[in-house]
Amino acid sequence: MEFQRALAGMDERIEALKVERNQVAMQATEFSAIKNLLFEKGNKLEAAVRAALQELGFEASHFKSADSEFDAVFTDEQARFIGEVEGKDTKPINVDKISQLERNLNEDFEREDVKEHARGVLFGNAYRVLPPIERPEAFTDKVRRAAQRTGILLVRTSELFRAVKYVRDSGDLEYAAAVRQAFKEGAGELILPAQPKESELPVP
Repeated sequence: MEFQRALAGMDERIEALKVERNQVAMQATEFSAIKNLLFEKGNKLEAAVRAALQELGFEASHFKSADSEFDAVFTDEQARFIGEVEGKDTKPINVDKISQLERNLNEDFEREDVKEHARGVLFGNAYRVLPPIERPEAFTDKVRRAAQRTGILLVRTSELFRAVKYVRDSGDLEYAAAVRQAFKEGAGELILPAQPKESELPVP
């Protein structure tokens, strides 16, 4: 009888450890995924951007139809955005991506179910093979001028990483809401709201 109780206790601890291991493994996978915002391009970077937007409280998805394909379509209660995502190994993001995004915005507006123009957002992971702290400017001067002309928002994916990591670490949903507001109000390159000091963080 004692042996059975001891074995039952061991089984319970083993199950608890399995659950804990799965949670840690899931957290490791999630952290690895957002690191793609810093070092990836192509489909992996696009997926990481959409996942980051979702963590910040947007609804985000990839869109593909017979006529169009958009890297990211994302919304909250007040705004709708079309995102173009680009990663470069050793160069800044060039103005051709602004042109492509403008075409996407026009194609989107031509759809029968769309009543208003979406806001355009260009996500750039420039010089991705360098450590983030050593990277030059992410966007060329032409891109910045074109963004000001068209109202397109420029977002470095390293800044998106910084916002998502802070929200994950702190659980600060008010900050996530402030980031969403910055997307709606920003012009040119996105300036993230300042992250609260540790003493100002909301009590869990």
